[in-house]
Amino acid sequence: MRHSGFILWAAILGSTLPLRAEDSPLVVEVIPVEAVAVPRTYAATGEVVARDLRSVSFADGGRVTSVLVDAGDLVVEGQELARLDPVQQQQRLKAAEAAVIKADADSAKARDDAQRMTTLLAQGAASRAQRDDAQAQMAATSALADKARAERDSAQKQFADTVLRAPVNGMITARKVEEGLVIGAAEPAFDIAAGPALDASFDLAEVIMTRDLPKVPAVTLTLLEGDGAPVTGQVREVSPVVDA
Repeated sequence: MRHSGFILWAAILGSTLPLRAEDSPLVVEVIPVEAVAVPRTYAATGEVVARDLRSVSFADGGRVTSVLVDAGDLVVEGQELARLDPVQQQQRLKAAEAAVIKADADSAKARDDAQRMTTLLAQGAASRAQRDDAQAQMAATSALADKARAERDSAQKQFADTVLRAPVNGMITARKVEEGLVIGAAEPAFDIAAGPALDASFDLAEVIMTRDLPKVPAVTLTLLEGDGAPVTGQVREVSPVVDA
C-alpha cells in the first residue's frame, strides 16, 4: 500500500498543470481485498440415451424372412419383432415328436411285460431271472422315453426361437436386420429402450470431472434441434473411459 501511494504522489509532482486553491480534495476509497469465487460455465454436446437399453437377438442363427417393426415403434412384451426361416427347426421337431411316440410305445410294452412276468413268477410259471430281465427292460425303455421327450422339448424351443419377441415394453431405437439377411446366433437384431427413463451422456475432460463436476448440483440441458424449453438434470453417474 505504501508503494501505491508513492506512485500516486510522483504522478502529481510530475504534472505540468498548476495547482489551484479552489480545487477540491482528492477523494480516495479504500476497498479491502476479498477472495471471490469466479463461476465457470462449461458447454458440451452429448446424446440422449435410454437408461435401460437392451439388445435383442435370436438364440439361433438363420435367414431372416420377415421384419415386423422399425426404429421408433413402440412394442409390448411378447410382441413379434422378426422371424427366421423355420424349415430346419420344423423338420427336427417332427422327427423328435415321432421319436417320442415310438419311445412311449416301447416303454408301455416293456411295462406290460414286466407286470406279466411278475404275475407269472407269483404263479410259478416264470423264473426270477425272467422277471428281473423284464424289469430291467422296462427301466431302460422308460429312460429312453424321458430322453426322447427332452429332445422334443429342445426342438420345440428351437422352433419357437425362430420368432424373435420383445422381452419388455419399450421403444425400438435401432433395427439391425433386413429381410433375407443371414444372421448369427446372439447377433444383435434390435435395440429396445425399456421404460421412460432417459440419460444425457457427455464426454468431458478429466479436469472438469475431478475439479468442478462434483460441486455441480444440476445441469441445464437443451436440445440442438427444435424449440423445446431447457430442462434441468442431475448428475447421476461419472464413468471413466480408458484411452485406446
